Amino acid sequence: MDLNEIHSAQAARFLSFFKGKATAAVSEGDAAKANFASDYLSDEERIYNKNDVEGILGAYHTQMTAFFREHLENSANLSAVYICQLFAQAEQAGMSLQLDDISFVEDQSRLNQLSGLAALHGAPPLAPKPKATLPTLGSGGTADPAILQELQDVKEDNRQMKDRYQLM
Repeated sequence: MDLNEIHSAQAARFLSFFKGKATAAVSEGDAAKANFASDYLSDEERIYNKNDVEGILGAYHTQMTAFFREHLENSANLSAVYICQLFAQAEQAGMSLQLDDISFVEDQSRLNQLSGLAALHGAPPLAPKPKATLPTLGSGGTADPAILQELQDVKEDNRQMKDRYQLM
């Protein structure tokens, strides 16, 4: 993939974020396994028959399937939020991004190229965003008469409120 340095760094951060999520999910899965074992296998002297073992395996499978489904859906949703943010930034810049074929994400050569990005541990910092500055007002006094009138009205309303407050 031909990405500039800033985009490569962003991709590396994205990968690092989700690798951290995957590591956390594996740790949670290990903890869930330990909890499951303590719940179902707490009696060390019990002898299990085939039906017992099948029931325990079925319960474990159900629990772990739900666990991984939740984590995969969460990862997909987090990825979608990221992509939507990129689309929003593109729209703000007056651009429209579109991919015709989503299946490119399964291209093994692209996946192999990403493994090189994942090695970028010391990715450069984000590029600074241009600061939006307000236009300077001319000191020539060429203000909109309607705005000046509205300002005078607000000042008069404020003075009247202060007078009423003093009377209370």
